[in-house]
Amino acid sequence: MINITATANSRDAWVNVDLLNIRTCSDTSCGNVGQLFFREKVTIFEESDGWARISNYYNGSCKNGISSFVNNGNNKCTWINGFENEIFAEWVAAKYLSKKQFSKPDEKVPGK
Repeated sequence: MINITATANSRDAWVNVDLLNIRTCSDTSCGNVGQLFFREKVTIFEESDGWARISNYYNGSCKNGISSFVNNGNNKCTWINGFENEIFAEWVAAKYLSKKQFSKPDEKVPGK
């Protein structure tokens, strides 16, 4: 298990779409544990194959092999769903994050 906190290699980014699903691993088949909204700030701890890890690894609150953190989708505490020894991190599709902070109140989601 990797446990990485913010370092010189981590960086801030901002959500550039209306809603962005937070997943238990770097794939759309993984469980959804929440959503981020346009302009929300995240810290990117690592990137892999178009995905960004935006949290440290933490306990998945697994009971009988099911995570209570998963809102919808795959809720199994398995490695294929991003869990290792009941530990997981939060991932989002990196293409929906921007290095640019949206500072003006009237700025819109790009492309709308």
